[in-house]
Amino acid sequence: AWVVVATGAAGDVSTRPHRRAQTPRECERLGALVAGAVLRGLRRPARSAVSGEVRVRRVQVPLSPKPPGAPATGPLEERLRAAERGGDPVAIRTAWTALQAARLAAVQPSPTDLSCAVSVAGVGPLSLVALGAEPYLDMAVRLDRAATGPAVLIGYTNGYLGYLPVREAYRRPEYEVLRTPVAPGGAEHVLARATELMGEVHD
Repeated sequence: AWVVVATGAAGDVSTRPHRRAQTPRECERLGALVAGAVLRGLRRPARSAVSGEVRVRRVQVPLSPKPPGAPATGPLEERLRAAERGGDPVAIRTAWTALQAARLAAVQPSPTDLSCAVSVAGVGPLSLVALGAEPYLDMAVRLDRAATGPAVLIGYTNGYLGYLPVREAYRRPEYEVLRTPVAPGGAEHVLARATELMGEVHD
């Protein structure tokens, strides 16, 4: 038996709504919650027969950058003031990080080479799909629908592009969308290429 711990599709899975503090002790608490879920899964592991070689495919997928120009900070500043008046700490933190991202985007240089590493390893019927970015959770859902067998989506692999939001996410000016260098549609393009590679490794 073997165990792999990896970061999956968590680009839009922030601890902002759940964390109680930003301290080492809070990291330990959150880590214990994750570890508990892992332990429960280990008591009933999935079983799959694996025969033959592990087949791997890897490509760099070119992506289009967002149009030049920084996002307007005025509406985000007003959103922060409204959140502060409301007193909800989660809303305040969310509004503040969005404003922070807009300010960072204003001084962020345009990328010279915008591409995402896409790798697929076929281990028996299982597809391990690795992206050099922080994919949004919905990408894992879509990958699962497109796969003909079990598939696992992993981020932070063979490079780091940044956040990779799905197209619908660009409607909301949140931190991750404001920080990504990728234009809308990039996640869907990467997912389509990953789906093609899954077909190749299991052909």
